[in-house]
Amino acid sequence: MSAAWHASDNSARPPRMEIFQATWAMRDLPGQPGPFDLPAAVAWTRNAGFSGILHWAETPDDLAEVEIIRRAGLLVGVGFPARNMQMAERIIDRATGLGVSFLNAQVYDAFAADDEAVARLEGLYALSDARGIPLFIETHRGMVTQDLLRTVAYARRLPRMLFTLDASHYVVAGEITQPEQSPRFNAALAEIIARTASIHARVSNGEQIQVDVLSEDDPLVRPFIGWWTAAFEQWLGGAAPGAFFPFVCELGPRPYAIAAPAGLSVLRGLELSDRLAQALLLKRIAEQIQTRVCATISTYTQSA
Repeated sequence: MSAAWHASDNSARPPRMEIFQATWAMRDLPGQPGPFDLPAAVAWTRNAGFSGILHWAETPDDLAEVEIIRRAGLLVGVGFPARNMQMAERIIDRATGLGVSFLNAQVYDAFAADDEAVARLEGLYALSDARGIPLFIETHRGMVTQDLLRTVAYARRLPRMLFTLDASHYVVAGEITQPEQSPRFNAALAEIIARTASIHARVSNGEQIQVDVLSEDDPLVRPFIGWWTAAFEQWLGGAAPGAFFPFVCELGPRPYAIAAPAGLSVLRGLELSDRLAQALLLKRIAEQIQTRVCATISTYTQSA
């Protein structure tokens, strides 16, 4: 994995994890009616101690908002839907001109045949590499990465490919309710982890894509912590000064977030989760992962 393909601030700082919040994760929050207020979301993210924001762009015009994020002193990554190469090229061009740190692509769609999917991935990397901007392919349902085994096969055919790992999609798609008892699942996921350069953090119980966790010790989150830790460890082994590993808290609004059933007249349709509180919990987990991994590496280096 070439260090040049990682997200970087081009400094001499040691490689590290940077914790991001996603703008998409702050839309339609309970108790905040009205249109989405990006400046308020950016202020909350900065004040909560996040170091960056992943901003979603359906079109190049959506990237006009990047300047609001940059003015707040936050790192910026851009996620976009790669529905066709023409729009993808326009978004990549605009993002490159704005000094975005990295791109995250959801590559359409799940019904693309294998050769077609690989050709789309190769085309996207040709565009991003020519412009010198890191590109990570998100593991996501409904995309070419929907199926875990097919995605592993794509990675073997395209060694250049790096992933944004959102393990929740594979957990729910495979109905993996007990990850510790699923060795074939873990073996396949390990191949994705070995090529992971970013994390999208949410937790699935194998039946819902996104569920709340009570604490760092919640049994639901433990396997995810293991996967996130392994991904950061392998990334760190090949990272150069200035490189950073984006850990993105990405808890989506309804229908990702679970709402009260229609039968409860008082709560009907209301979101049951406090996504901002959950994002802060995931942030704390990420900080603990970084501290633990870096302490282990330091101990090993001193004893070597």
